[in-house]
Amino acid sequence: MPLTQPVPQGVAGHEESLHCQRYDLTEARRLMAVAGYPYDPVAKTGGWPEPVPYLTYRKGMTEWTSQLLKEQLAQIGIRLDLRMVSYSTYLALSKRRHGIAMSSQGWAIDFSDPSNFTETLFHSRAIQDDDTNNSSFYSNPALDRLLDD
Repeated sequence: MPLTQPVPQGVAGHEESLHCQRYDLTEARRLMAVAGYPYDPVAKTGGWPEPVPYLTYRKGMTEWTSQLLKEQLAQIGIRLDLRMVSYSTYLALSKRRHGIAMSSQGWAIDFSDPSNFTETLFHSRAIQDDDTNNSSFYSNPALDRLLDD
């Protein structure tokens, strides 16, 4: 099932009515224009100025979803440069600071508590230069305080 919020169904804190993500091509193009990167889908001009390196590896779903993502993002002017690598290279680069601009990530639940996802994946103290779980290197003191509370 699609995950549209940070807390999956069946875990305390899941809000059935909360929808953080949705597919809306018109709104995505509008937001690209607001951000200063308008895209003309007929002329295929504009959008993000450079291809975005996207790290993936050959293993069923990950390989297939990267191709789908490439096609979907192209519709709003973001061009992905798929970089197919071995799984060990993928792990090394996707969890290293400045290793890659974008890659597929996932997390399996270890215990049924939202902190299993939120703290591990988004707290600043989870950031390491190598072999990090916070592979987005997201750092926000306000979120850190909320997670600590």
